[in-house]
Amino acid sequence: MRALIEIPLYNDVDLTIVYDTVDQVNTKNTGQYTEIVKGPTIIGPQTLPNGQFVFRISIFTKNGKQHMIYNQFLKLYQEALIEAGISLPTSNTALNIANK
Repeated sequence: MRALIEIPLYNDVDLTIVYDTVDQVNTKNTGQYTEIVKGPTIIGPQTLPNGQFVFRISIFTKNGKQHMIYNQFLKLYQEALIEAGISLPTSNTALNIANK
């Protein structure tokens, strides 16, 4: 099973910092999770059909463990990127709900 992590980013982000930070998270944490069978593989920057700019990482896991790995690694990536000084956008949905 695959956990496909898409981290929303601003389009003017320093991708060198993002690559380095994601790589550091992978190196530090992958060995702690026996549920991971392949990866993490950095796919890199992508633009979604809705125009959102994201940074994509793929992690293959044991059957049924993809959600747990997705949640753990998304949290690790977000915390590390914020610590590295990268601002992360909030979702448009969250902003729309907050403004109502």
